[in-house]
Amino acid sequence: MNDLPHFALTVGDLDEEENVFMTSLVSDPATDMKVQVFSKQEEKAPMKFAQMPSNGEYERIISGVWMMPDTKYYRVVNGFEFTVSFTKDELKKVLINYLKNDKADCFDIEHDGNLVADLVSIEHWVIESKETRSPVLGYSAADLGYNVNELPIGTIMKSVYIKNEQFFNDMILSGNVMGYSIEGLFNLTQIDEAMINTMQTEQFSKMFNELGLVQNEGTLMTKEGNLSFKKNEITINDVKVNDGEYKTTLGFNVVIREGKVIDFGFNNEVQTPAVDSAVPEQVVSQPEVVVADPIANTEVDTQVAQVVVEPTPVVEQPIVTPEVAAKDPIQERLDAIESRMSEKDAMISELQEKLATETKAKEELIKASPVPKSKVVAAEVDLTKFIVRRKDGVDYAIPIK
Repeated sequence: MNDLPHFALTVGDLDEEENVFMTSLVSDPATDMKVQVFSKQEEKAPMKFAQMPSNGEYERIISGVWMMPDTKYYRVVNGFEFTVSFTKDELKKVLINYLKNDKADCFDIEHDGNLVADLVSIEHWVIESKETRSPVLGYSAADLGYNVNELPIGTIMKSVYIKNEQFFNDMILSGNVMGYSIEGLFNLTQIDEAMINTMQTEQFSKMFNELGLVQNEGTLMTKEGNLSFKKNEITINDVKVNDGEYKTTLGFNVVIREGKVIDFGFNNEVQTPAVDSAVPEQVVSQPEVVVADPIANTEVDTQVAQVVVEPTPVVEQPIVTPEVAAKDPIQERLDAIESRMSEKDAMISELQEKLATETKAKEELIKASPVPKSKVVAAEVDLTKFIVRRKDGVDYAIPIK
């Protein structure tokens, strides 16, 4: 699936058509995350997801993952295979628009388009940490039976009360539906995955070079576990790593956001960015490829971390005392790094401004393009050649120029 073209999903403003307008109850959710059920019944029904005990006040409730960010979902349209994903910031915008447009109680079954009555949304919440709890039921993701290491920061959860007991028995307890899926119109922008992977490999190399090692793969022994870097992927104890700052026992720190290394160094060198910081993406919205360099500060320190190098044994370098390191060369290196960072910031600002100008020009061109009078079926449109727009409840295809 990593070899398929990948597109970033985005939505429009509140009053635009590119937004989520339906939640579908499905037997095989794309997130591969089953909802959890609250019921009075003591015996487990023949369903594959966990059944939560009633707390005496709530029953006939399903609760679970609505959508996850930074997760590739497989799609195929007219034989064209590709993957799509949301960033956590865009997914939060999706949720806000979805709620403001009063679509929280719009449900169907298996995307059949037929609205289902007597389903009421109780709560939506965003996973900000492993300890995040739902505002109404008060459950964490772990309480609901999920492996919190499998849920990216920014995952959106949803709880629904089912008024109709017959529907609850026939559809939920029977296991006919097991999770949520969303429906909507989205903008697609192709992502240059090869460029992202190349830049991440370079970041790995620079991180290990900071430790005096010439390599781009290996494992750091941190307080949280074995932090492994291999083939542009980062895991901790063989599980997908969560966002955060990881510290070795000898003071070397690594900051990870959205599965990417964005900073590293010894104590007092690393500045942990705010939670909503994001690694710049490489977006192909025109024939030109726009690249933003996310490589952060890589200063020199007088200590090295304990490193497990694959496939070689543990490499532990001696600690250099502060007296050995001359102050002047270090200051010169710091000045050079600061100068380089300023140049990169200016370059990134220039590229972002250029991308914004090109994107605006493209949007104006699309808006000025005449809408074909013939109706189309959105699922049958070649998304590499057309953009699907909805007007008065009808889908139209606009050629991409």
